[in-house]
Amino acid sequence: MSQPNKYLEALEQLRDPFRLRMAVCIGALAIGFFSLYSPMDSSIKFAERQLAELKKQNAVLEDVKLLKEQNAKLSSRLGVNDQGACVQHVVDGGRSLSPKVLRLEPADPKRIGPLQAAAIHLDVQGQIRQLDALLHWLDTNPLLFRVESFHIAPGRDEDAPPQMQLKLLLLKEQA
Repeated sequence: MSQPNKYLEALEQLRDPFRLRMAVCIGALAIGFFSLYSPMDSSIKFAERQLAELKKQNAVLEDVKLLKEQNAKLSSRLGVNDQGACVQHVVDGGRSLSPKVLRLEPADPKRIGPLQAAAIHLDVQGQIRQLDALLHWLDTNPLLFRVESFHIAPGRDEDAPPQMQLKLLLLKEQA
């Protein structure tokens, strides 16, 4: 069979309307793919990569915004940078509750995440009510205190009130 006969035979097959429609659809799809989609495929992939990168950047910006809002709420509750002022704040609060301060000594500041913390060792003596009031004052204080450890021991004599040893951290502004 020769080449022109195959061509004529294919044209004969296209006399059927359904086969003609199928051939036209396939031809239109092939032309559309090779003339439109194929050249634009790399542009589409580049745009998808850019979109994914922008979505990541947007998520990071939203996280930063949330952290700034939280920091703004937190900043009003931070102590001052001066270690002496932090100790004075604890002394003033302790005086108002009237337990006897046996020892109050500042320790080296610690780093807690992005913030500094003033460390204070405090030994007090008083009735259980007074010691509980001191712990309650620390817990409800507008400044951010963290009780690292505490130990309550009975007084040295039978009549002596109990003693409490505290290790406190007061979150403060960056130095």
